[in-house]
Amino acid sequence: MIISSRHFLQFLLLLIVLQNGCYNPEYEIKKKLRNAEEVTKIDVSLDWTHDPIFDYPNGPMFQITMRELPKEIGNFSNLEELALSHNKLQKLPEEMIKLQKLETLIVYDNKLSELPGFIFELPNLQSLIVGRNKIQFFPNCVCKNSLLDTLRFEHNGLRSLPEDIDKFKNLKLLDLGTNYLTSLPVRINRLKNLVVLGIANNKLSVLPDSLDNLAKLEIFNAGYNSISDFPEEIVNLPLLKQLWFSNNRLRYIPDGIHKLTNLEELALSSNFLSIIPASIGKLEKLRGLYLSKNSLNSVPSEMGQLKSLKNLYLGENKISELPDSFLGLSNLRSLDLNNNQFKEFPRVSLYMKNLYRLDLNDNQISEIPSEIFDLKELRSLDLSNNPIHELPEEIYLMPDLTLYLRGCPVEEIYEERRLMEKPLKI
Repeated sequence: MIISSRHFLQFLLLLIVLQNGCYNPEYEIKKKLRNAEEVTKIDVSLDWTHDPIFDYPNGPMFQITMRELPKEIGNFSNLEELALSHNKLQKLPEEMIKLQKLETLIVYDNKLSELPGFIFELPNLQSLIVGRNKIQFFPNCVCKNSLLDTLRFEHNGLRSLPEDIDKFKNLKLLDLGTNYLTSLPVRINRLKNLVVLGIANNKLSVLPDSLDNLAKLEIFNAGYNSISDFPEEIVNLPLLKQLWFSNNRLRYIPDGIHKLTNLEELALSSNFLSIIPASIGKLEKLRGLYLSKNSLNSVPSEMGQLKSLKNLYLGENKISELPDSFLGLSNLRSLDLNNNQFKEFPRVSLYMKNLYRLDLNDNQISEIPSEIFDLKELRSLDLSNNPIHELPEEIYLMPDLTLYLRGCPVEEIYEERRLMEKPLKI
């Protein structure tokens, strides 16, 4: 329901009381109303209704939909955290400028069409989260705040950023994903404290130069854009752990990729890559490598040196065999080879003793080796749409295995036998 400003203020205080573990609402409300300056945290995000105190047999005691933040919010002069997620707020009142001690403001998933510039004048604001709104323009503001370290603008309608983005010099996390950005300001490379930069799902075709100035960067997500040239200066980011460039238009990966010695996740799916540099084998900490939906005919044998690798996705390429060096991928848990050109079961996978998931659907494999039984950790094997007429007996001795045979000639035989026989346990 929509509630008045007076009732809303009382309800705010009631929630604070409950969060502080006091169950005498009437007394506490009166006390808080008289002493608003004592309140340091207000959370009226809609998921409060999951609080067991309000769980009645016929549902929650209240259902609140807030369209306007009452002006009385300015009375909470010592407020440090304000959470307003999942409401229908269309604007923020000017009285919020009085919240001089506010450190965290969360207005996620509302109906804001603009963000007032005075928000950036709050001297103690450290975290600003305004994702999933309808903000098209970054506010024209003078930043009087040197503490802001988290700025989340994802899922809005942003079309541009201010050229002086570097005025937010202490930012550690900047998320601009799922907007309409066609370019980034050159001075974004001056945000030297950035640890996380998210620009995924925009309309970017190029990135600014000198991104290697972001020496503290650990996570960089530039997926789902139209970037065709891999920015080579990125390989000079010594602390980078996650690099996401899936769903772009990349045609090459620089040999210098091996310089990213701390890299743990590398996502390059859905590009136009035809060659992977051999130097990728030097990424000793790499745990996830995603290369699906490219134009690969083969992969370098040096990939077999990736001893830490747990997830390898090579689906929807033109690969027909794996190098023998893959015998060294002993820690691999998930191997995806779907929609390739394998005519024989990749035997090197039979030595991956920790393999949990193996996807070989939509290839040209006709026989399954009996050694499949040696993969004791295997729980999911997808062989769909392969010309398989017969299965080895050993596969019926793997009761914990989920086997997918959709579109295989042997599918009906397998299902009949599986229903008739209780799997043997060894």
